[in-house]
Amino acid sequence: MSPLLALPIEALHEITAKLLYKQLDDSVPPAYYTCVEEEALRALCLTCRRLRDVAQPILFSVFLSQQSRREENLVKRFARFARTIAIRGDLRKSVRIFDMSTHYASNSDSLELPSGSGLQELQEAAPAYFQSREVRDNGVMLHVGEHVMGILSLLPNLRVLKIEGQVDDAPDFCRLVDLMDNFQKLEELQLVCEELEDLPWLRVSDLAPLLRLPELKKFSVKTAAVYDIESAVHLSTFEEKSLSVEEVSMENCVTTNASMHRLIRAFRQLTRFKYTNWTEADEEAQKLDTLVWHSALSEHKDTLQELEIDDLCPTTEDDLSLPTSWPSFCNFASLKVLRIEYDLLDYNGLPESLWTLHLFDCEVIQSDEELDSLCRIKARSCPDIEDVEIRVTRNK
Repeated sequence: MSPLLALPIEALHEITAKLLYKQLDDSVPPAYYTCVEEEALRALCLTCRRLRDVAQPILFSVFLSQQSRREENLVKRFARFARTIAIRGDLRKSVRIFDMSTHYASNSDSLELPSGSGLQELQEAAPAYFQSREVRDNGVMLHVGEHVMGILSLLPNLRVLKIEGQVDDAPDFCRLVDLMDNFQKLEELQLVCEELEDLPWLRVSDLAPLLRLPELKKFSVKTAAVYDIESAVHLSTFEEKSLSVEEVSMENCVTTNASMHRLIRAFRQLTRFKYTNWTEADEEAQKLDTLVWHSALSEHKDTLQELEIDDLCPTTEDDLSLPTSWPSFCNFASLKVLRIEYDLLDYNGLPESLWTLHLFDCEVIQSDEELDSLCRIKARSCPDIEDVEIRVTRNK
């Protein structure tokens, strides 16, 4: 027996895992994971039974829709993954990260699948999710409702889930709530929606129960409506300090001041909060009230380390009475990174803890005195600041 194979199974697992997980730390986003390590794992699976038993659970622990070094049709790769998961119940428990873009798949050069590609096996393993569309071996397009939800219904140990959907996948995102029993170990949830010309089609209130998942620490959504509507699980049902999520990112979202105030106060201790709105078409959306938002964010003044807010909601006559700047952030003792609109910031209200300050929409700077004031931030109020960035355009 080879000296390598004589090692304890735990040691072989640690060595083999380094091929994959070294690419999945905080400094390397999953979208930039390459297939070099995946090919190495596949090769190990073909060497002998002992190494196959070690490498396969690691190989199937991560599925990423975009990989930079493989020119392969995503539909085919998804189908191969689906087939294995459908027929191998032991490997289902190994999947930890699932990152799927149906938009990326539908724009692949070729959507042709060979006979017996694997989607039929998925349909047999998760029949409840294949009611509205026929599964075919040729010319198939991936959809959130059937394919993604079907796979997710088979995965009990997910830690990270990211889904990027298309317009016609809209109603299907809400079916995530039906899979909550499978998400009890989920730590990070990212939902990316295709932007429409009129209104975003994903409403966070429809997904509100997911925010109560016991292990969820990171929640990210792009192009969504963040306010209560009729016939939905209202955000107002959250009690203060009831949610364990620590990092929240809402990109290109619309909201109302009351809904956001309730939602921010529902989190137990935020460490990172990002909100941007570049949508001008939603009639329900409101210009943010800095006093209301600041009041809610102040509940996290001892834990919040990174804050980014950029609201492009147009000002109406009803908004003329809103405050013209943010109140002081001096009591945010842990704040390290602040990204905010220049015209709304009071420079006398910056915390000493600040390391990074990014200001956007700085085209309103009109005098040398204002620029001089920016240059004196370090000496005046932020002795530890290392990075000050001034952008003329929005932070889009």
